[in-house]
Amino acid sequence: MNTKILLTFNGYWREKDLRNTPKVSGIFIVQACSYDFKKLSLTALRILFIGSGSDLNRRITDHKMYKTWKKELNEGEQLLYSIAELDLDTALIREIKLNLINENNPLFNTPKKIDQTKLNNKTLVLKGAFYNLKV
Repeated sequence: MNTKILLTFNGYWREKDLRNTPKVSGIFIVQACSYDFKKLSLTALRILFIGSGSDLNRRITDHKMYKTWKKELNEGEQLLYSIAELDLDTALIREIKLNLINENNPLFNTPKKIDQTKLNNKTLVLKGAFYNLKV
C-alpha cells in the first residue's frame, strides 16, 4: 500500500518576521529572494539550504549557518524561509529532508545517502508556497 506524505509549505517568512515562524516539527527551506517594494511582492530566486527540526522557530532563528547564507546574497536580495509542518517520526522527517536535498542540490547542503527503506511505499506530495522544489 502506497502512503502519501503531504508537504504543505504555508507561506513565506522574511528575516524581519522570523520570530513569528511556528514552533512545529518539520522541514524548512532557505531561499534567496528579491522583494519589489512597489508591488509588495517576493520573487524566490534559488534554494540555499533545506533543514529540519522539532522546533522550526528555534532551529531557524538560531541557525549556525545564518551568516553564511547572508554572504551568498547579491545586492537587493534577502533571505526567505518556507516551512512544512510534519507530525511524523524524527527519523522519517530526516529521510524526507535528505530526499529533498538530493533532488534539489541546495548550495549549502551536501547530498547524503538515504535509507530508502524508510521511504518505501511512500510518495511525497508538495503543496503551497515553495520555489522550484522537486521530490
